[in-house]
Amino acid sequence: GAAGAIALGRVSDRVGRRQVLLACALASSLLYAAQFFTTDVTQLALLQAGSGLAMGGTLAALSAILASLSPEGHQGAVYGLDATVVSLANGVAPMVGTSLAVAWGLRAPFLATALLFSLGGLVTARLLPRTKRPGD
Repeated sequence: GAAGAIALGRVSDRVGRRQVLLACALASSLLYAAQFFTTDVTQLALLQAGSGLAMGGTLAALSAILASLSPEGHQGAVYGLDATVVSLANGVAPMVGTSLAVAWGLRAPFLATALLFSLGGLVTARLLPRTKRPGD
């Protein structure tokens, strides 16, 4: 995730945060869907590494977008809210994933995560404004 944030953060400054966010959402969706069908641990480890890179890019681009869309003088409050939501998600997601695995099998969390990233990508594509400058 950290490597993805650094590498894709730089890319988002050059090509645009919206584009990187959409690409990372698509990549995450595809990588998690592939994990649903994996047949061995090596495949799973490689797909997890790819998912981590995409997640790092997602978080970097999303944080930059939130900062650029925040009203002047309120960026700190928005960043604090962003950090709170990420921390909450890091605490709740394993519980939800475990519940899904217990109820529907070990592969269910991968499919659910793929669907959530697909939904996030669709919402982003629909609602996030396009900008004229690549970094915005």
